[in-house]
Amino acid sequence: LGKVGSVARDLGEWNDAEIAFRESLDITRGLVGRRGGTPEALRDLSVSLNKVGSVARFLGKWNDAEVALRESLDIDRQLLERLGATPEALDDIGISLVHLAAVQRARGESGVALLEEAHSIYEQLARQFPAVEKYQTRLATTAKLIHEAEAAATGTPDPE
Repeated sequence: LGKVGSVARDLGEWNDAEIAFRESLDITRGLVGRRGGTPEALRDLSVSLNKVGSVARFLGKWNDAEVALRESLDIDRQLLERLGATPEALDDIGISLVHLAAVQRARGESGVALLEEAHSIYEQLARQFPAVEKYQTRLATTAKLIHEAEAAATGTPDPE
């Protein structure tokens, strides 16, 4: 169902994507209950929550988005504590932070603190893994998002 949701999202069928991702989330929650919270099961749950939150954000369902994304971030932080600062754990936290910041910005809040935390994570990952392009890209993206959020907060027009 997660793949069905991804295809629907890619086609712009946001309501269908939401239904598929929510059904996938329900199944994933059940698996976590049966498997007993293994790191793999918890990461699957976090990813499912992030997908639900992202679609809810796109649909303007800010409360639903925030609840799902905060739960995803909480799980990501638990995994970081259990597994240590693995690149995957850090990247998952960064992704959740950026998505939560987008919800805050949509609500008229700055989101800068979340973006700065994500940027710090991507600075670390880009330094440790300079050949991994996605970390370099996410570092540049978070820098741009911070600049945009700060400009919006101060009322300064963005030159771009």
